Amino acid sequence: MENPIENPIENRMESRIEGRRESRREAIVLIPGNFAKERDYSLNACLIRGLVQNATKADVQEVGEVMIDGAKGKQLEVRFRSGETKRIDVYEAFWVDLVKRLSTENPRQKLWRGLNLLIYWTFSKIWMAFRECPNTVLWSIITLILVTLWYYGTMAMGLTAIGMDPTFWGSALPKGWAAELGELGELMGGWSVWVTISTLLAFVKVDLLVDSLDSTQRYLQDAIDETTGESIRTKLRKRVMDTLEAVMACQDYSRVTVISHSFGAMIGVELLAEVGNVGYPLAKPIRYITLGGQLKVLALRSPWVERAIAGCILNPAVEQWIDYYADGDWLCTQTPVRPDAGTKFEAKSIMREVPLWDAVTGKSHSYYFYEKEVIHQILGVESV
Repeated sequence: MENPIENPIENRMESRIEGRRESRREAIVLIPGNFAKERDYSLNACLIRGLVQNATKADVQEVGEVMIDGAKGKQLEVRFRSGETKRIDVYEAFWVDLVKRLSTENPRQKLWRGLNLLIYWTFSKIWMAFRECPNTVLWSIITLILVTLWYYGTMAMGLTAIGMDPTFWGSALPKGWAAELGELGELMGGWSVWVTISTLLAFVKVDLLVDSLDSTQRYLQDAIDETTGESIRTKLRKRVMDTLEAVMACQDYSRVTVISHSFGAMIGVELLAEVGNVGYPLAKPIRYITLGGQLKVLALRSPWVERAIAGCILNPAVEQWIDYYADGDWLCTQTPVRPDAGTKFEAKSIMREVPLWDAVTGKSHSYYFYEKEVIHQILGVESV
């Protein structure tokens, strides 16, 4: 047998072939949901962890960090059974820090915005989705009951505080009013009922539910940030677009995939309804994957969501849209599309059997990151 060392021409040819195999480089931009704990949590604990540990048709390893134009991410090496390899750079477009959390606001804000929150979601058309997605509506009812308990405790505390200090709201109330409101607060249970309810609801993380409903409402209504004068939708889209533009500007990527989870699907759909048009030029088409979105319920609450969905599908900059949903995920719905959506859009149901407790508590909402079909779709191999 001929020694490879003595055949430099063949060695150089093999090296060039291997170089071409390893030159494939793709990028993923993850838009997390509003339950993301902190920056890069969804990236590391969900997306990368799922890809590395649960892929069966390829070997995936994290090989280091990557930086392009200020966007910092992680690099994965994917080795297929055929021997071919490619690199995937994964970035997170984190936006949760841009939204003020209602649970951390002062009692006055909690009372006024909390009441607005209950009215906004209770008197809406989301209940019309009961026949098509009963589990999601049931979960919404449970959530509103918990938020109502939270608001009751907050009101009892706030009214009691007014009775003790008429300037609690920032300006003094008439003495008689303050005393009467304080008595009403005591009648509701005062500080003790607030402490009791807060302690009980801490086990179900009601603060996360309150913040999620509040941030969703503010996004749908395009609330104005009083500090900066900027609309919340503009601010969030700009953050995500900064990351996406940095990735698209890199000439090394042969394909760019945008993955949106949970409420991130709403942000991604609205953004991708605009990119590629005037003011948002893109160098290459985008593959879009949504995981556990709630676009049907949101469209019932705000009709403009349907227009954003249609705009995303019609946008030539989006070459493919795959929407994953699951009956065992009570926090999601199948994305509603018009009959003329064409072949670009495809909805896929995940058939995993989920324990009832995981569905009720929302734990199953993150299971998409560990599904083999989803993982192989992201990696670009044949679906299971």
